[in-house]
Amino acid sequence: MDDQWNAIRDFFPAQFSRRSGRPWADHRRIVNAIQWILHTGRPWRSLPANFGSWQTAYNRFRRWLNNDLWDEVYAVLLHQADACGNVVRSLWCVDAAGIRAHR
Repeated sequence: MDDQWNAIRDFFPAQFSRRSGRPWADHRRIVNAIQWILHTGRPWRSLPANFGSWQTAYNRFRRWLNNDLWDEVYAVLLHQADACGNVVRSLWCVDAAGIRAHR
């Protein structure tokens, strides 16, 4: 688990800033909360308490989504996997579950 976090930790902004105010909640816990929501498909309000406030997780998810952080993480990890030979280009999968058929 630590290796996975270490692979993406540098993408996130610094948790402590020189500005006044409260420091941000732990990024790792927020990322775990976001992963739980995306994995389970549950509403944000049903986030278990051990992940912290659902509002914090939701707001951070939206902020990072709007700043294209997730796209950047994906692109870099995909490039690293490709450089290591872990991307199989002959394997394709098409999921037609969301495609409507018409006559």
